[in-house]
Amino acid sequence: MKRVERSWMYNRVDGGLLRTEFVNGVQEFIEFATQHQLHKDSNQIRCPCQKCNNRRFLDVETVKEHLYRRGFCHSYFEWICHGENNISQLLVEQSNPYQDMIVDAFGSLHENLNHNVGDEVEEEPNDEAKKFFDLLKASKDPLYEGSKMSVLEMVARITALKCEYNLPHRCVDAFASLVNEAIPNNNLMSRTFYDTKKVLKGLQLPHEKIHTCPNGCMLFWKNDAHLEQCKVCGSDRYKKTSRGKLIPVKVLTYFPITPRLQRLYATNNIAKEMTWHHTNPRARGTMAHPSDGDAWKHFNDTYPDFASEPRNVRLGLCTDGFTPYGKFGGNYSCWPVILTPYNLPPSMCMKKPFMFLSLIVPGPKNPKGNIDVYMQPLVEELKQLWEYGASTYDISKKQNFNLRAALMWTISDFPAYGMLSGWATAGKKACPYCMDKSKAFWLQNGGKVTWFDCHCQYLPQNHPFRKNKKAFRKNMVEKDDPPPNLCGEDVWKCVSMLPKTTDGPEALKRLKKEKMGWFKQSIFWELPYWKDLLIRHNLDVMHIEKKDDYEKKVAEYKEKDINKDPNEVYLEVVGGRKKGLVPGLGCSGDLWFKKSISRTNNSSTTAYTPSLLSQLSSQLKQSQIQLEQSQQQANERMVELERKQAEYEKKCEQLENERIAVERERIKSHQENQEEMRKFMEYIEVMKRQVLESSKE
Repeated sequence: MKRVERSWMYNRVDGGLLRTEFVNGVQEFIEFATQHQLHKDSNQIRCPCQKCNNRRFLDVETVKEHLYRRGFCHSYFEWICHGENNISQLLVEQSNPYQDMIVDAFGSLHENLNHNVGDEVEEEPNDEAKKFFDLLKASKDPLYEGSKMSVLEMVARITALKCEYNLPHRCVDAFASLVNEAIPNNNLMSRTFYDTKKVLKGLQLPHEKIHTCPNGCMLFWKNDAHLEQCKVCGSDRYKKTSRGKLIPVKVLTYFPITPRLQRLYATNNIAKEMTWHHTNPRARGTMAHPSDGDAWKHFNDTYPDFASEPRNVRLGLCTDGFTPYGKFGGNYSCWPVILTPYNLPPSMCMKKPFMFLSLIVPGPKNPKGNIDVYMQPLVEELKQLWEYGASTYDISKKQNFNLRAALMWTISDFPAYGMLSGWATAGKKACPYCMDKSKAFWLQNGGKVTWFDCHCQYLPQNHPFRKNKKAFRKNMVEKDDPPPNLCGEDVWKCVSMLPKTTDGPEALKRLKKEKMGWFKQSIFWELPYWKDLLIRHNLDVMHIEKKDDYEKKVAEYKEKDINKDPNEVYLEVVGGRKKGLVPGLGCSGDLWFKKSISRTNNSSTTAYTPSLLSQLSSQLKQSQIQLEQSQQQANERMVELERKQAEYEKKCEQLENERIAVERERIKSHQENQEEMRKFMEYIEVMKRQVLESSKE
């Protein structure tokens, strides 16, 4: 109704002049705003023009001038920021960031409570509602009478300081006690950190502590939660302390991912960004987000039902070991498992707040293949999120929807690649692409496996490197085709009959003795969609290239004002070989050189002579660069010719249209002349008849 009555708000100008209805309407708005302004002692009101958008307080004349010049902001038919709605007025007047935080955290609960205000039946609030009301009360109650700081704000800031500076509990207790003495009596300040945590209890996300076997054989979880000993190795679940108390030997900490994903949609500004991958298309041919890749598009084509809801979450998993206690922790190592939602834009999805810690695999040793045992709770939850989903409230659209999630891939270094995929990344079959067709061989004097010259099988059959017996392996000719690139179904056929880690160590030992390359069936194959993924495991580039190490070493020497030859720095980082300039081949910063003296003198800085492989590689690279440049120039010329041809065709079309128009005008003029001549001849005939008739008379 107001949209019709106030249609004048967006009908401002008529022929370059302000409409009378608009001027009268602005005057009506100014009178209404001054009568209903929130602060009666102020002569300023909010400016609703398109630029200010109700964010600035200005005097009446300035607001009127802004509205005449720019008009009202978009869809401001209800003047809620100027006192038209009492509820909105109250919210504006009592704007509190900590209340907003509570409303964002509880999301749909807050909406449901608002909708049920008019119900006649009065009941006690449930546990979730009690948490909401307690936090809301803490955000309103002042710390003491006359204080501008609420209880919730004080508690939140103390907790933030503890986390940021890693303060112990006793330090927080002493600090809270000091503040309590400094402020007036009858205050609501918490005395200990325990009391502080009780206030924030409603905001915390759930976590589970699951007891595990000391050897990583099983979890005391679900049907096995009542056991006192490991059913695989017989190890005790508990140990006695010096005081005789039983405590678990090893504990897995699990943070469920579903509440964290739901919390993303409960925060207004983040919920809008969760569909960025769908609502912000990029230019074709650019890779700015995982959604631009083939793996994402292949998944959308395979599961259109999942892709039809852009709010469904795509996840990436990464893990690696680290020592939480530094050099003082000895050999203790634990493995965090982190999940990242890829729905967000690139500027957000890799930031710390959106990297969700889901598991902390306890130490002190590397879990190796047993990491699947610790992954069970996470995989179980991922299966539920795929098959059933979770009812979630989207605060940006004010809607409830069924949230589903899918794990797109894992990211790790090469050793963790083997732990997650189940393929042994050591030995002759370490390459997960060549697999059984690997051409690795043992170096008798070096005492290790090498993959030298394994890349030649990927070259075209007529490539000269295949028949080169000197530059590569001596007297060896490569005739084989590259190994086939297996799809998900092919890999599943290979692993479908393999034992799992949860089947026990005996089955895995038999599998390792067979030396098949696979040492287990990964737990990720339990996900219904895992075999349909285009990419399942990724390697982190940081663990592959040594370029960053070389640049860091050079920067370190520059900071210490040490002038050192870049070749010597490269020799320190990579070891064994140098790189530099080769006469006749131009700048070759990526060339490898062959040592001209005995390899036993590792510390020698004697000049290196370029190897034949290095020269051929450099020439091939330069030829490829020249070919790419020529191709690019040809493409540019082709584009220019196409543009000129389009312009020429457009000009011809314009000329043809002009010619047709001129011809039509000529034909029309000719027809008009003929019509006038016909009328003139008729007039002559009439005159003749009149003359003859008059002569007869």
